[in-house]
Amino acid sequence: ADASLQDQQQNGGGGGMGDGQNGADSNDGNADADDDEEDDDEEDSAPISVKVDCLETQVMKSLDLDPVGISARALATRFKMHHGPDAFPCRSYEVNWVKERLPHKTPVVVPARLIAILGRGGYHSTQRTIDESWFAESRKAQGAAELALLRMALTKLIDAGVTDVSLQQIVFATTVKSIVPDPLSMKHGIVRRNAVMKQYHVHEGFLTCNLSNGMATSEADQQDMRAYILGFHIAQEHPDGNVLTRYLMRNKK
Repeated sequence: ADASLQDQQQNGGGGGMGDGQNGADSNDGNADADDDEEDDDEEDSAPISVKVDCLETQVMKSLDLDPVGISARALATRFKMHHGPDAFPCRSYEVNWVKERLPHKTPVVVPARLIAILGRGGYHSTQRTIDESWFAESRKAQGAAELALLRMALTKLIDAGVTDVSLQQIVFATTVKSIVPDPLSMKHGIVRRNAVMKQYHVHEGFLTCNLSNGMATSEADQQDMRAYILGFHIAQEHPDGNVLTRYLMRNKK
């Protein structure tokens, strides 16, 4: 009897220890599974930084991996289809600048990493787009009326002490009309200075835009007003900040 009891105690104790070990192993397994789930949750909730180039961005920007920019052009086409033909990608701090200098465009704020890709796809930077619209094509004054207008504006500038602007430096921008149809609809929409060429590009549409605002003025008065406004905008674009003030003081109406 004592031997049987001892055997039962040993077997029972062994079984209990085995069950306890199995339970511990099961608990450890559950704990590991919980840890894995927590790790997955942490990975899923981690914020994605748009400031760092992802793998796709690196490929689309690479001249080695995509020499001709097929993927960049495809993304630019997708951007145009999604946002419309007048959409213009820019950074948040460029929104007001785009509205002012490219009034026909609708600014769409995008991450910096997307700017470079869309640039390869045909959407150039804000400054380059503005410069190309003004400086891509131009012509010299044609005909007696245009030459007379420029000479009148130059006379007013000379009266204000401006001696570094000549007739040869004033040209008419011909491509900007497709970007800004009405030069009076925006700031700096009449004249832009090309610092590299040292030229003043006049919006070609300025020659025919209505400046009378319904007032009954003679043709001579309108021509004088047009020359005054042209001289004013050339003075405004002049690199010397004092020129505009002198122009206003010397040409008071």
